Amino acid sequence: MQLCQFDALHQSGLVIEYLEQFEQLSHAIPLYNSYYDDTYFVVRFLGGLKEEFHTAISLHQPQGHSDSKYSGSDAGRRTDTFQPKSFAS
Repeated sequence: MQLCQFDALHQSGLVIEYLEQFEQLSHAIPLYNSYYDDTYFVVRFLGGLKEEFHTAISLHQPQGHSDSKYSGSDAGRRTDTFQPKSFAS
């Protein structure tokens, strides 16, 4: 049941309300699939935001892969990436 709710979750009001729902539902997701990593949760969170935020967020991403802040090879070493509270170490 929680997995279906999580998959259907999208922002309908304030971002903080969406974040609270996301954190509440995301806590149980590893019970269904322990292979989901931080990247999955970040992508899922961003994908659930209202469309108006997608453009603003995409403007802050580099055009190429040369920026190590966003490259896959450096992603595992970053300590300031978004993590839902329920998954933070």
